[in-house]
Amino acid sequence: GCAAGPIALSRPAALPLFNDSGAKGTLTLPDEVYFGAAFYPMKDLSFEVGGIWTHWGTYESLTIQYDSLGAVGRSSVTRTKNWNDVWRLYFGVEHHTTDWLDLRAGFVWDQSPIDHGYADYLVPANDRYLISFGPGFKWRNWTLDLSYTYLIITNRDNVAARPLEGVLDSSFDNGNAHMIGCSVGYKF
Repeated sequence: GCAAGPIALSRPAALPLFNDSGAKGTLTLPDEVYFGAAFYPMKDLSFEVGGIWTHWGTYESLTIQYDSLGAVGRSSVTRTKNWNDVWRLYFGVEHHTTDWLDLRAGFVWDQSPIDHGYADYLVPANDRYLISFGPGFKWRNWTLDLSYTYLIITNRDNVAARPLEGVLDSSFDNGNAHMIGCSVGYKF
């Protein structure tokens, strides 16, 4: 027969290159300019178009400061970002079907601010497309809005290795997500 007993697992000694430490960094969010317009070709039908310009060109680097010696024995790490200014363009349609039901659909093109030479694993995304639809219900002072959005992230091929930043030769493929939304409102 076999006798079973407790299995002893040991934790390897901490590598001196990776110490536990608190960390902080500062990021100033970019300026944005919004525009949009709605058109009503019929009483119960509207089309909306718009865009957002984001001044990501101001995001040149990110510095993380450690409370004690952090990764690789450093007190801080700076990563070059050099992001680009980008656009987010959108189109939507809404049909007021009945007094209690609205039908909506939309499309968004969201440009990525990150060039291949600066892509990393913190934000591995590329240009995105969002396709959405959903109904809106009304009952007295209550509203219920439901939505489904399919997010497509375009592939990013040939991310060049930057070993000092921990980035290997990479590509980001088949990025997508299914998002479901629900909102309940009450008008006073």
